[in-house]
Amino acid sequence: MQVRPIRASVLALALPFAFTLAACSSKEARESEVRESKEYEPVGKPVQWNASDEQRFGISAKDFAAPSGSAQGAGQATASAAFEYELPTGWLALPPAQFREVNLRVAGADNAECYVTTLGGGGGGLAPNVNRWCGQLKRDPLTAEQIAALPTVTWMGQPAVLLDIEGEWGGMSGDASAKDWRLVGLLQVTGDKLRTLKMTGPRELIAKELENFNKLVASFRAKG
Repeated sequence: MQVRPIRASVLALALPFAFTLAACSSKEARESEVRESKEYEPVGKPVQWNASDEQRFGISAKDFAAPSGSAQGAGQATASAAFEYELPTGWLALPPAQFREVNLRVAGADNAECYVTTLGGGGGGLAPNVNRWCGQLKRDPLTAEQIAALPTVTWMGQPAVLLDIEGEWGGMSGDASAKDWRLVGLLQVTGDKLRTLKMTGPRELIAKELENFNKLVASFRAKG
């Protein structure tokens, strides 16, 4: 009658041992699966970890850069961020600079230039800017009556005052010196903006380029 308890005890001792063996076998199986090594075979182009963006994607900043200034034929359309216009023969379209939305070099001399500037707040008004230009050529300021008598031309559909003066070029800050200089420019006040188109250079050269300047004025279009 005491045999049954003994067999039950043996069975009780054997079951945990069996479960332990099964667990170990399962663990070993899982470890054997994890420990199996496989060679990685990449799909597609090989990865170059130290490659530049240009090498990796096949593009570079030069793909998005604006074209540098270069001589272009007459009638060739040119564009800036805000304007479209036809560049005269031999003129150069240079990159925009501070206060120069359109920046051109007039054909014939490196120191002859033409550019567009737009100032907010009316730019201080028409008269101060006319006389600032007069001062750059060391000319006396104009009176209110003289400014009112200046001719006007149509530029981008709006009237603009035309100033054409000669003198000794003192530069933007007055520290330059060049005799026999000429300035031809437009000043246009629309709303709270003052927009100007200004060409300066040696007098004889500017005289030769007046026709091109007039064509440039006529070709200007504001984007949008």
